[in-house]
Amino acid sequence: MELKMIGLLAACFVPLASNRSRRDSRKCLRYSLEAGATWAGPGLCVLLACANIHGAEMSASVTAPVINGADIANYGTVTHTDKWWPENSTGAGSVKGQTFTTGPLKVLLKAITYQVTATQKAEPIKTYVIRVGSVFSNIFTELHTETATQTFTWNGGEYMTWELDTPVLLEAHSIYGIDIGITSSTSGWPTGIPYINYGGNEYPGGSRYTSGQFGVGTPQLNLDNNRDRIFHLDLDYLPHGFQLILE
Repeated sequence: MELKMIGLLAACFVPLASNRSRRDSRKCLRYSLEAGATWAGPGLCVLLACANIHGAEMSASVTAPVINGADIANYGTVTHTDKWWPENSTGAGSVKGQTFTTGPLKVLLKAITYQVTATQKAEPIKTYVIRVGSVFSNIFTELHTETATQTFTWNGGEYMTWELDTPVLLEAHSIYGIDIGITSSTSGWPTGIPYINYGGNEYPGGSRYTSGQFGVGTPQLNLDNNRDRIFHLDLDYLPHGFQLILE
């Protein structure tokens, strides 16, 4: 019985470890058997991988992320752009977000991607804050937050991905929001302002929104139910019978 449990856990461990081996982190990822498993007692936990917490990692590409597994994305027609800058305004200075709806299974949110318009760019060094939270009506309840630092040029038309240091467990059949704010920039606006793309109402499970100023969001969301961002959410299903524990 013990060998059977070890074998199953090892099968879960391999992709997790290889996927995060490049991350310099001391955060530990564990899977715990959910109560109700018939061949082991509830609460059994096994250490799977260790990784040092250092915030989200950023990367840019001219190619949009592939949609697979549990991913959610909108690559529809671009009709508008949002000016994005760390300033005292509820326009350019607001966080830029998108609500979305999960499917019938729990998922892990691992990354978010936006696209900058082809005629603009963003020079380093810029700092960002990423929030993930549940959404009811236009109220955002924060569940998780991370920071990120841009140390390279984000060129026009490229897709920027923020890979979370700590994946976020999301419940099934639930509405969530994820947003990003720019909180500082050592390069001035003449070097380029990141205008990010959005389009019409092409994703039925959510909508574009803004919130706050100076790159800091509030619980109040300004929802635009007729628009969706050009975005990609990297989501993974949980292995059957397990739940993720982060310590």
